Parts: sequence; structure tokens; C-alpha cells
Amino acid sequence: MPDDTGLQIPDLPKLPMNGKEFFDVLMGQIEPDLVSDNVASLKEKYADETSEEHVARMERYRAAVVAYREKRDHYFASMETQVRQFEKALKESAEGRVTTIEQARLQELENIFNE
Repeated sequence: MPDDTGLQIPDLPKLPMNGKEFFDVLMGQIEPDLVSDNVASLKEKYADETSEEHVARMERYRAAVVAYREKRDHYFASMETQVRQFEKALKESAEGRVTTIEQARLQELENIFNE
């Protein structure tokens, strides 16, 4: 996107949503029971489960938390990479614009001396 100086500014990377939404989006893909709005109703939902079912569910939840943390860490690493690429592109764009301006000024000076 150009600004009023003609500088080409790359698009910003998408910013993460708030923490609750971020957690719910990732966890919802892994274990919908653990999405924040569902946690309060788990006791009622699983009131009739056997102790073996409860143990299996708790193991499933532990695995879900591990998977969530991996996805979270991957997301943050990816975001850091995107931000660094954005910063690099912005710097290169600014440097290119400065070079173009400097070349134009040098040409103006050269034209003045050639008159």
C-alpha cells in the first residue's frame, strides 16, 4: 500500500485476536470440550461416565493440552517470522524510495551544472 510519500508499505501481518478467542480457535480444532464456553458444563455432560471413561477423558484432555501448546508455539513462531519479513520489506521499500529521491536530486544537480 503506498502512503502519501509514495513509499510502498507492505501489508501488516494479521494480528492475533484476544487471548480467549485465540485459545478457543486453536482448542476448538483439537478438543471442543475444552473451549472456554464448554468447560463449565463438563461436569453435567459427563455426570454418568464410569471411572474408566473418566480416566480416558482426562488422558484425552492432557493430549489436547499438549497439542494446543504445540500449535500455539508454532503460531507464535510463524507470527515472529511474518513480522520480521514485514520489517525487512518495509526497510527495503524505504531504502529504495530514498535511493530514487537521491538519484533524482543528483540528476537535478547534474542538469544545473550542464546549463
